[in-house]
Amino acid sequence: EIVDGFLHQALRLSRTAAAGLVPHQLVCERFPEQKRTALKFQDGAFCGCNLFLFQGTEAQEVLRFWQRLESLRKKPWRMASAIGLRFLLAHLLRQRTLKEAMAALGERIGTPLGAVLLDNPDAAVDLDKKEDWILVDRILRERRKNGD
Repeated sequence: EIVDGFLHQALRLSRTAAAGLVPHQLVCERFPEQKRTALKFQDGAFCGCNLFLFQGTEAQEVLRFWQRLESLRKKPWRMASAIGLRFLLAHLLRQRTLKEAMAALGERIGTPLGAVLLDNPDAAVDLDKKEDWILVDRILRERRKNGD
């Protein structure tokens, strides 16, 4: 259901790449015990969902850029250089909305990017630590109990 909703919205954006995000506040309300990184913009804070759509001939360029950023994630200054200091400064000062930031990053990469806002905080749950598995087990038990 979450993936279908994301894909439906992402395809309507007609962008080379789209990322799924959930408002940080929804995640905090649903999972107060969880610590989640928030991407902060002028119009709010958002959590990533590990939901992405890549389409079209320029998708490879977006993937290469993303892989480059991933390889630099432990070298903040090199990452900042790859993104662009002007972009980074505007982000740190929260001078852009999410939509404006996606447009600016798309310009930097050379292809349009978009964000899909989801209202289901379950979409933001990761599965990379033991605590995450415990949380997902709890979510699935709740769903079974409620008949979802």
